[in-house]
Amino acid sequence: MVFFIKHTMIKTLESSKGNKKTVIELKLNGLILHTSTTKNGKTKVKEKALKDEQKAKIAFKKEVVKLMKKGYSDPKNPHSKITFSPSIYRDPRFAHENTVEEIFYLAQVDRILTADGTNLYLWDNKGLLLSKFKFSSDPYFFGAIMCKERPSSNELVVFIGKHRGKTIYLFELEKDELKLIKQKQLDLGTGYYYDLDIDKNIYIGSGNVVKTLNWKLDEVGHLDKSIGDENGLALHVKSGKMAFVEYSNEDKDSVEVTDLEGNAICKFKTKVHGSFGVNIQFINDGTQIIVSSSSMYQTNLEIWDAKKGKQIKKLQNYSSDGGVMSMDIA
Repeated sequence: MVFFIKHTMIKTLESSKGNKKTVIELKLNGLILHTSTTKNGKTKVKEKALKDEQKAKIAFKKEVVKLMKKGYSDPKNPHSKITFSPSIYRDPRFAHENTVEEIFYLAQVDRILTADGTNLYLWDNKGLLLSKFKFSSDPYFFGAIMCKERPSSNELVVFIGKHRGKTIYLFELEKDELKLIKQKQLDLGTGYYYDLDIDKNIYIGSGNVVKTLNWKLDEVGHLDKSIGDENGLALHVKSGKMAFVEYSNEDKDSVEVTDLEGNAICKFKTKVHGSFGVNIQFINDGTQIIVSSSSMYQTNLEIWDAKKGKQIKKLQNYSSDGGVMSMDIA
């Protein structure tokens, strides 16, 4: 016996000009794409048969994008209307109001979250804007934006850290909409460098201060290393480790690895600060630490044992383009 499962996808879009409104409903039922257009009280229906499920889904999505480029929008999500940005590429996809600061891939929901200086944007992976959330009216952004998905959930944590204000947001991704559950101002001192990690709680650090929050954003833990504003840190909650960088005017900074209560595990000296700030991360399930630094035309990349504090490997590169601006490991 063979079972055939029909997949149904529905999208309603509308466009208004003066007192006239046109409503188009796209419905993919199995391999049949139905297009229902209602204008001036009259409805026309078209059907198109597709060859297989993949082509049917692609045809549905292409039709949605084509209509939104023409000015149609989702009445339930008015921000979804696509507008052309004045870029040199004349490309309407992923159009932002200001300079893009961060890009995150949300693996659990197969969506993309981006941020400029004033807004968070939720996109599908074709560049279609699904939702937008305004967090600031000042487009001149200097700080950090971080994001984590809550495991096995549709909740999302976003931290926005500026030198004069630090806020954590808890969102629910409901039907491709950024629905704000709660937000909270945090006192993390005056540090410049941040990190965010999660498990059953939320851990957020700035320089030498780490706060632990529950998922109601209530503070349940606080750690202050009191080593200065110019310092950085890295968090790896799964392995129960944190790394604090103590800045030095000499050639090498101090890196102290601790447990989540601040008890020392090991300490080593290396250059972490560079021309573009602090670059330090845990890798390999928290067993190792990778750091990068740059000065003039020299870039260093080092891997350290996070338990013994011993260097495992060091790479050096000389480039006329300058140093490392950012680092990420996958």
